[in-house]
Amino acid sequence: MCFKQNISQTKRSLEVFCVLALFIGVAASVRAGEYTIDKTLDGVLVTTGVGSAVASEFLLQASNPDLGSLDKSSINGFDRSAMFSSSSSLDTLSSVLVIGQALSPVAFGFFLSRDQSLAAAAVYAEAFSFAYLTKNLLKYALPRYRPYVYSGDKENAALMNTDEYDSFPSGHTTVAFAAATFSVYTYNLYFPDSPYFLHFALANYGLASLTALLRVTSGNHFLTDVLAGAAIGTAFGYVIPALHAKQSSSPEEKRISFFLVPGGVMVDIKLY
Repeated sequence: MCFKQNISQTKRSLEVFCVLALFIGVAASVRAGEYTIDKTLDGVLVTTGVGSAVASEFLLQASNPDLGSLDKSSINGFDRSAMFSSSSSLDTLSSVLVIGQALSPVAFGFFLSRDQSLAAAAVYAEAFSFAYLTKNLLKYALPRYRPYVYSGDKENAALMNTDEYDSFPSGHTTVAFAAATFSVYTYNLYFPDSPYFLHFALANYGLASLTALLRVTSGNHFLTDVLAGAAIGTAFGYVIPALHAKQSSSPEEKRISFFLVPGGVMVDIKLY
């Protein structure tokens, strides 16, 4: 029994590593360059994005859907395999982590010039606000009970200040992966020759994954909630910066590729 359990845990660990490798690979193939912005266009986008994100929060709080009776059998098997009761301590820890990660891109201001920092800030504001807006619109359009509701933990969960029908997708996970992907992309864009890239990427996605794990174990979200949040955050954290990245004319390019092979993962690093 213990042997089978260890095999199962090993497979799960490998799956987690492969997911992290995929996220890192998404942001790893970038030429050295910098962000360029159009003051008028990006000014409108930042204002619109932030304003819409704030407005969507009020819209979400005003909603009060009737989701009917609580029936665990209506939950798919994948989500039902990881349902937890409410935990205010794990909820608080996940909130502390996501706030820290959301603010972490500010650190680029210490290593970039003033103009570079302002451009990066505008790009991050767009990626963050549109990811936040998207997750709120999905929460409004697709209301879903949180896992703790099925355990009868409404009284304890009230201390966490969470709405019981805002489960899908996970907002904390969306923010964490948006910040992580933006940070990894930006780091590789401005510091393509850094020997610490892989460490930086693993640290960022490791923290984002820990946030997702805590959202599940705190009883706030199902597995599909955090997977959707990770997808939304990664998409905006990559696409928005990619649209603003001005590549250098240097022929040198650093590329890190990950391939799944029998028995593990192969890493291919090329400089050309």
